[in-house]
Amino acid sequence: MKHAVRVCLLFLSFLLPGANPASAAFPDRPVTIVVGFAAGGAGDIIARSVGLELEKELGQPVVIVNKGGSGGALAIGDALTRPADGYTIVGTISAALTLDTLTAKTRYSLADFSLLGMTGVYQEGFFCLADKPWKSMKELVAWAKRENRALSYPSSVVFDKLITRYIGEKEGIEIRAVPVQGGAAIISSVLGGHTDFGYGGGFQSSYVKAGKMRHLAGIGSQRSPYAPDVPTLAEEGWPLLVFDNYFAFYASKKVPAEILTRLSEALVRAGSQPSVQQALAGKAGVYPAVFNAAESTKILEESLVRYRNMLEEMKK
Repeated sequence: MKHAVRVCLLFLSFLLPGANPASAAFPDRPVTIVVGFAAGGAGDIIARSVGLELEKELGQPVVIVNKGGSGGALAIGDALTRPADGYTIVGTISAALTLDTLTAKTRYSLADFSLLGMTGVYQEGFFCLADKPWKSMKELVAWAKRENRALSYPSSVVFDKLITRYIGEKEGIEIRAVPVQGGAAIISSVLGGHTDFGYGGGFQSSYVKAGKMRHLAGIGSQRSPYAPDVPTLAEEGWPLLVFDNYFAFYASKKVPAEILTRLSEALVRAGSQPSVQQALAGKAGVYPAVFNAAESTKILEESLVRYRNMLEEMKK
C-alpha cells in the first residue's frame, strides 16, 4: 500500500504546476558553447576561459566548438539546428545580433535569442606594422590619397567592411577587404606585409606592446583604457562611426526560463572569476567587464536602435 502511495505521489509531482524534473536536474550532461570564431582569436580565448570556470559552476564539462566565419553567422546557424534545451550556448560578438542583422540577410534576429550575459568589451580598432609611415587612420587615408593607391586589410566580420566602405566613399579612396577567418589570420596577414593595415577587437594589443605594431584608431564611443593616446574614428573626423562591441553569450528563446536563469547566473559568476578577468585583459585584449542577462538585453536593444538610425544617416 505504501509503495502504491509513493508511486501516486511521484506521478502527481509531474502534473503539478512548475514541477519539471528535467529542468531541476539541469545540466546532467556536457554543455556546448558554439563560438563564432576560429581558434586563437580573442573570441575563442574568451569562450575557453569562461568555459573552464563554467564547468565548475555547472558541474559538467563544457565543450567549445569553433564555427568561425561571417562574423558569427555560421555559429548561430549551427546552434539553430540543435535542440532548444539549454545544452547549446552561442558565443559571438554582440554585433552579430545587432548591426549584422541590419546590414546582411540573416535568418535570425535579436528577438530569436535570450541573452545570458556579456563578458568583455572589445577594444575595437585599426592597426598596422610599427614601421609604416602613418601613425593614425587620418594619416593613412592622406597617404593613400597622396600616393593614389588602394588600401587593403584582412576582414573576418561584417561591420568593419561597413566602416571602411564609408571612409573610402567619404574620402575618395579604395579600401579592399580581404576575407579571412579569425584573429590569428588577421595578425598573420598584417605581420607578413600582405595587407596595409588590420582591424581587430583587442588581440593586436600584445603586438603593439611588443613594438611590432601600432594602433591607428579606435571605433568605440570612448578611447580605449588600454590605449588612451589613440583617438577614436569620431575624433579623426568621422563622427558617425561609433561602435561598441561586446562578447555575448546567448541561447534560443525557446529554452525553458528556469534553465536560462541557471545558465545566466552561472555565466556571470564564471566571468567574474580572477582567472577569466586576467585572460580577457591579457591574452584577449578586451576590457573585462561583465554584464548580466537584463543588462545585456538592454544594451543590445538600445544598440540596435542606434545602429538603425546611424545607417539611415549614412545613406543621406
